Amino acid sequence: MAEAFSLYEKALEYFPESPEILNTLAGLSLQSGEVEQSIRYYRDSLVLDDTDSTKAHLGLALLGNQQNEEAYEIFNSIKSITPLSNIGLGISRILTGQDLAKAISLIIEFKHHPNYNIDYFIGLAHHNMGKHNAAIADFRWDLSHSQGNFALGMQYYLMQSSDLALQYFLHAKSLLLEENEKNSVHDSELILKNIDYYVMLIENDDLTDRVDVLKKYLRKNKTFDGYITLSVLIHELEGYTNDFAKAIRGAKKLTPKKDVEIHEQLDTWIEALEAE
Repeated sequence: MAEAFSLYEKALEYFPESPEILNTLAGLSLQSGEVEQSIRYYRDSLVLDDTDSTKAHLGLALLGNQQNEEAYEIFNSIKSITPLSNIGLGISRILTGQDLAKAISLIIEFKHHPNYNIDYFIGLAHHNMGKHNAAIADFRWDLSHSQGNFALGMQYYLMQSSDLALQYFLHAKSLLLEENEKNSVHDSELILKNIDYYVMLIENDDLTDRVDVLKKYLRKNKTFDGYITLSVLIHELEGYTNDFAKAIRGAKKLTPKKDVEIHEQLDTWIEALEAE
């Protein structure tokens, strides 16, 4: 693949305005895990030749880079209906919370597509719709990858089935390490930290123990979920205390500015603390 990439890079020097070469370089970049580089090539190609096909491939690359809002806008602007455009539109709708029932209808016919884990995304939609049993059935369909195992672990964790959650979290970790050896997985380090975080919570089921372990964890791994969980545990044990305030402020620092509703909720908790 590296040799092919070098050849097309050389070709681009002679034909810098060739959308075909740019699209090929974008595809090769995506295959090698260079998602941001792939996005740049697709954007350059679109400037030269604004086609629905290139838009769809750019949209998928954006989804791979978790730029879900822009991906949704791109798929929503595509006029020609193809399997790729429907898959992209359905997945981007699910990841941005846009009309989940419609999103499922767009992708359900591609459930067994070899290149896209459609069951996982349908499971996400069912989860967000509150249909937890349906979500479990979707996630169970293909457990050969870390993504589905992690999602299933989360589903069981939320349903307070700790033993099953732990089983799937550990399987997700094992598979993710294997996948990362074959090809770099986007945000794999963050995903591994999240898995370790939930395993830690399950293995320390006493509230006081959880608080102590979480505090130690957050000294090394500052995460939004960690601070939120810590604040909830402290509130259950002690009510509105200084430790609770520290946890909430820690979460607030890690919340993107665009997440206005989360900031407002955190501010409400801080105001409640100050009123005590």
